[in-house]
Amino acid sequence: MERKFLIANALLPRTPIIFCNDVFCHLCGYTRAEIIQKSACLEFLYGPLTSPNAIKDIRLALSDFEEREITMLLYPKDGTTI
Repeated sequence: MERKFLIANALLPRTPIIFCNDVFCHLCGYTRAEIIQKSACLEFLYGPLTSPNAIKDIRLALSDFEEREITMLLYPKDGTTI
């Protein structure tokens, strides 16, 4: 199974995504050009059932540079769930 990943710049405000692999693009239904410069908090993948606690956890993880495992419901471009 190929890993889905992105790389973000934690030194800039909003922690912008600077790279994502093809598998990540395919999973979320966006092109790389649509994803680059979006926040690594992944707001563009949130939907009505995305947990507010998970959103808080990912923001905290990015702000304090702590490694965390976060389970959250995300929505690709077509509106289904990941």
